[in-house]
Amino acid sequence: MTAAHAIALAARQPPEGAAIIVAMATFVDAAAAILSSDGKLSGPVLVHYRRTKAFRRAYPSKKPTAPQQRAINAFRYVDLRWQLLPRWQRALWNHRGVSRRVFGYNLYQRVNIPRRLEGLTLLQEPPIILPPPRG
Repeated sequence: MTAAHAIALAARQPPEGAAIIVAMATFVDAAAAILSSDGKLSGPVLVHYRRTKAFRRAYPSKKPTAPQQRAINAFRYVDLRWQLLPRWQRALWNHRGVSRRVFGYNLYQRVNIPRRLEGLTLLQEPPIILPPPRG
């Protein structure tokens, strides 16, 4: 502790420059609260990187390309179909996923999104995939 800090503590006044630090901290915290609603305020975006708050320019939003939009739509469709599956069919997918060390939902997506993109019908039950022959 420096002598200035000791004198300031004794006088119960903050040391010189402390008000600026407090004001800056308050500004950053207030900006974080304002920016946290949608991430934008007049252009800058608040970014958390390795426990540090920083501001950067907002990236311009771009519409997805046609292939990206097809993939997004296929994912949405397959996700909706998963939600509509009866419990017993979900249990089949989950059971088959255990042997492959993957969740049933992920296996369902992995199998059916390419099928949807190719225009094929979705599989309601998990496929039986035999391991390759040994030898």
